[in-house]
Amino acid sequence: MRTALAALVAVALGALGGCGSGAPPVPGVGELREVARSPDRLWTGVAVSPQGRVFVCYPRWIGPHAASVEERYPGGRARPYPAREPNLWRPGVLMPQPFDAWVCVQSVRCDGRYLYVLDSGNPGFGGVVPDGCKLARLSLSDDRMAGVWHLGPDVAPARAYLNDVRVAPDGKTAYLTDSGLGALVVLDLETGVGRRVLSKHASVLAEPDVTLRVEGRELRWPAPAGEAPVPMRIHADGLTLDPTGAWLYWQVLSGRTLWRAPTAVLRDPARTPEEVAASVERVATTVAADGLEMGADGTIYFAAIEQGAIVARRPDGTMVTLVTDPRLAWPDSLALSPRGTLYVTASQIHRTPLVHGPMAMPTSPFLLLETGALPPAPPAR
Repeated sequence: MRTALAALVAVALGALGGCGSGAPPVPGVGELREVARSPDRLWTGVAVSPQGRVFVCYPRWIGPHAASVEERYPGGRARPYPAREPNLWRPGVLMPQPFDAWVCVQSVRCDGRYLYVLDSGNPGFGGVVPDGCKLARLSLSDDRMAGVWHLGPDVAPARAYLNDVRVAPDGKTAYLTDSGLGALVVLDLETGVGRRVLSKHASVLAEPDVTLRVEGRELRWPAPAGEAPVPMRIHADGLTLDPTGAWLYWQVLSGRTLWRAPTAVLRDPARTPEEVAASVERVATTVAADGLEMGADGTIYFAAIEQGAIVARRPDGTMVTLVTDPRLAWPDSLALSPRGTLYVTASQIHRTPLVHGPMAMPTSPFLLLETGALPPAPPAR
């Protein structure tokens, strides 16, 4: 394998976050506990392993940039993950090359054995850097690279922004969203073949009649001098799998509709685009959400950006607000933990120069927070 990541020697582990006698109290439903803070790291993704290890990622968008992926420890300690070298990429530097390093990491995801890292390869939304877009898999037992799938322009065109990832329970397929152009990506982890599906389908495109408001202000992209800002339109973003891996659920960021499709259809390369489109189902009207997460009982959690809240949809369709708090300033990604809690990043995107034009970065810190998840829903009779 060409990548230098594969040759990294494991770094000695510190104390496992959330485990042991020093673990903080478990917050209940409606309570919100601060896990970590940073004055300048605009964390988007969060992942929690079954052992309680906590990982965050920081896309290369604006401002200073240090480690793209970090493991966080109690007491505020952190380390670049899996080591310092892959976090050293900068535009124009000789080493490391984009092929070998983190370019613009948007999402991280844990299962029982691995941490998956989705690198959009698109720093500052300026276009995908050649050899930059990738999905990486690292072993949680020794922090070594256990697979890298580089995604070329057929899967990640220049204006694509691969945003979120879920991996099937059997570890054979990864599903990704493209929030830049509007599509899903199905990646066969055994063959390495990726395919774009539902490209430009209504379910993956920003809803034209939805204009989002956060903290009382419409979300609009910056515009050149003399031109009016245009409403923010972000396509397929958050997604989640049901516990069996039979159904993939997703939403666009600029919208309030939950969609789903059977994974048996999505991952079948013999299906025509028309057959794939026909398999898509509209599930419900929900909330404008960035990240999604599904519990073992089928409850879906939404990072509700307009409300500054975490909202849940029970399997019977009932919508419940878990917690609303000023600290949930653009709740971004969600991750269930072995403590029976939800971790969430508060990325404050609406308070940055990414939205509305030139302005100072937020003075309030970027936060990683934890709240209690709902108790399991009773089984349907």
